[in-house]
Amino acid sequence: MIRRLSVTLAVVALTSTIASGCSTFSKNGEAAKVDGTALSIDDFEALNNGLAKAGVIEPATNGEYSSNAVRSTLTRWVLATSLRLDLAKQGVTIDDAAKASAKSVLQANTAVQFDALDSTTQDFLIDELAGQSTLVASPLITDAEAEAAYTAGLTESNTLCLRVIGFPDSSTANAAYQQLLDGGDFASIADANNTDGSLGKGGVFTDATTKSECVSAASLNAQVGQALAKTDLGVPAAPQAFTGSDGTTQQFFIFMQRPWAEVADAATPLVRQALGPAARKKLLADARATVDSRYGMWDAATLTVLPTR
Repeated sequence: MIRRLSVTLAVVALTSTIASGCSTFSKNGEAAKVDGTALSIDDFEALNNGLAKAGVIEPATNGEYSSNAVRSTLTRWVLATSLRLDLAKQGVTIDDAAKASAKSVLQANTAVQFDALDSTTQDFLIDELAGQSTLVASPLITDAEAEAAYTAGLTESNTLCLRVIGFPDSSTANAAYQQLLDGGDFASIADANNTDGSLGKGGVFTDATTKSECVSAASLNAQVGQALAKTDLGVPAAPQAFTGSDGTTQQFFIFMQRPWAEVADAATPLVRQALGPAARKKLLADARATVDSRYGMWDAATLTVLPTR
C-alpha cells in the first residue's frame, strides 16, 4: 500500500536507472516526467483523489491508495502526456473542438460525475480522451489502413455493416438461404420477406440511436459477430436462430456483411476507433518517461508503470 501522497515527504536522494527501456528517478517534488513535462506531487495527489472519486481507480483505504491504483494513475498520465507531445511532433494538434467534444462525452457519463471533480482531474480526463479521439481522426491512421482492416474482418475492424433478412421459421429461412447460394439478390429477398416493415429497405441494418448503417460489433448480440467472423464480405451467413425474451419463441435471421464500397463513410470512424490502440502503441514506441522510484518504474516495452525492481 502507498500512503496518500504529500509534499512533506522526506527528500529522497536522486537516483536514475535506465535498463531495457525502463526508467525511474526519485525527486521529491515530481511524481513523473515526460520530455520535460512534469507531474507535480500536488497534481498527482489530486489525480489519485479525482480518479478514485470518478470510479476509475480503487478508492483509498484508511487514507492509503494501493500500489496498483497509484501505478494506474501514473500509467494513464504518462500515456496521455506522451500522446499529446508525440502528436504535436507529427504536426497534429489536440484542438478546442476535440476538447469540447471530450468534455461533452464525459459529462454524459453519469457514472463519472464529471462536474463534481476538481479542475486538475477534469482537465486530465478531457486531455486524455481528446488525445485519443484526435489520434483516431488524424492522418496517422490512413483510409487505406481502415479499408484493409474492414476487409480483413471483425477481428481487425470490430465493425458491422449489415444486411439482414428475418424469418418466422427455419424452413423459410433455409429456403431463402438456398436462393442466395444460387445467386439470388440479397436486397430483393430481404424486401420480399420484410412483411412487417421492421427491417430497412434491402435489409440494410441501421442503428436506432446513431442512425448509422454501421455499428461496433461489441454493441450487438455476440452471435451476430460469430456468424460473420469467418464469412467473406458480401457473402450471406447461414441462418441463425434467436430465442425471444419468453424463452421459447424463435426467429431466424440471415446476415451479410456489406462490402466496403457501400459503407466506407459510415464504417471509417468505427474502424479507425478499432485501430486506435495499435496506432497509439506505434506512436509511443519510443516514449521516454521517468517515474519516481517510490511509486514504480516506466516500462517502454509494455507502456505501463511497473513495480520498482
